[in-house]
Amino acid sequence: MPRFIESKDYASVYANHVFFTVATIWDVRITFGEVMGQEEHNKLVVQNRISVTVPLAVAKMLALGIEANLQQYQKTTGRTIDLPGVGWAETEASPGTKKPETKEPTKQK
Repeated sequence: MPRFIESKDYASVYANHVFFTVATIWDVRITFGEVMGQEEHNKLVVQNRISVTVPLAVAKMLALGIEANLQQYQKTTGRTIDLPGVGWAETEASPGTKKPETKEPTKQK
């Protein structure tokens, strides 16, 4: 395991909301914020705190690491982490994100 040291501009912030934006074909931007409340129709009001842009390979490592830690937590504590119903209906790929191209299967003669 590496030895971790904090840079002089290191920042630690609280976040209870996350939003993903594909920034380029190589990167994804992860924006962390705090839910400040709700407006009409359960629309969340989120104050963005910080964003981090990482290469897609690092984003995949992050996803795998978070999943492994969540599974270990649930196994160790016996608790299931349930997601709240509010705001998740809005979760989708960010605007401008293209779906992977698919090719139609070729018919064999």
